[in-house]
Amino acid sequence: MKTLIIENETNKEEIIKRINKFRLENKNNWYQLDITYIPNRYLVKAFNTSIQIFKEANKNINYGGIYDLTISEFKSYLYDNIK
Repeated sequence: MKTLIIENETNKEEIIKRINKFRLENKNNWYQLDITYIPNRYLVKAFNTSIQIFKEANKNINYGGIYDLTISEFKSYLYDNIK
């Protein structure tokens, strides 16, 4: 499983753009995201536009899975939950 690591990025739109590009590069495969959007860190396990695990690491909060999103729903979900 491939992992995209994004460290200390301050532009949320750029984070979403990089995640979507990585998703497309890993189509039909599980992938992980390790995102540091200062001061928070997020760990994600996903398959296409389905998110199995979305964890806010520094707060030890896990959000339930959300599956078969449209691409715009996927991007909106990430935008709304990366804070």
